[in-house]
Amino acid sequence: MLDTHLHFWDLDRFEYAWITRGAEPLGRSFLADEAEHTLHTAGVDAAIFVQADGSIAEAAWVLHLTDAFPWIRGVVGWVDLAAPDVADVLARLTAHPRFRGVRAGSSAAAWLLDPAAQPGLHALAAHRLTLDVLAGPRELELLPHLLRAHPDLTVVLDHLGAPPLADEPLAMDDWRRRIDAAAACPNLVAKVSGLLTQAHGADITPAIRHALDTFGERRLMFGGDWPVALLAAEYSETLARLRTTLRICGIADDAPLWCTNAQRVYSI
Repeated sequence: MLDTHLHFWDLDRFEYAWITRGAEPLGRSFLADEAEHTLHTAGVDAAIFVQADGSIAEAAWVLHLTDAFPWIRGVVGWVDLAAPDVADVLARLTAHPRFRGVRAGSSAAAWLLDPAAQPGLHALAAHRLTLDVLAGPRELELLPHLLRAHPDLTVVLDHLGAPPLADEPLAMDDWRRRIDAAAACPNLVAKVSGLLTQAHGADITPAIRHALDTFGERRLMFGGDWPVALLAAEYSETLARLRTTLRICGIADDAPLWCTNAQRVYSI
């Protein structure tokens, strides 16, 4: 089993502006050895690290750790895609075979169509790297434009585009409309991740069932979102609830969603 969405962080090494030191449960350092224990206790063999800090230095740090922690099969780091030297930065990072993609979103959706970011997006595709997108409603609305402008770029939608499971039905209807439009582009894949955190106790089945209907099984991947998922449940419980829900939706425990889709998408 391969988890496509894992974080860890060292509060003494990087700033992590979104983390409040001392606040439970996330306001402490979560390091690679704890991540290893958590994964292996739950029966998960490997993972993709996804950036938690907006710095190239974080990606370099985690790439160095892959020698000691070979279960880190890939690193999705932060890169400023609009920087003038983005091609050189990507060339340096891809010198390490486990650098597999970039997550470069922000709270402002306009970066998706920023002319200054287009050369960086082309460079991602040229290096066969993926682009992870953390999307809310506005990003989902713009995503089809990016996907059509860069048909050779594989874009990975984190957390199924944040379905508003705890909101009124109309909000879910809007999410379905946006996700359907984006999924019509074949270069988009999505992670079944972060759902318990977003659901606030609501049933996650409607979002997963719609994602399966829209993307098909081969364009979905499992992600545990540890340790952010601790806001809702322990990692083992998150995994158990996802597995149960997917079984209800007809997805077997050895289905490609759990491992081989990720191997194909991230070229690992």
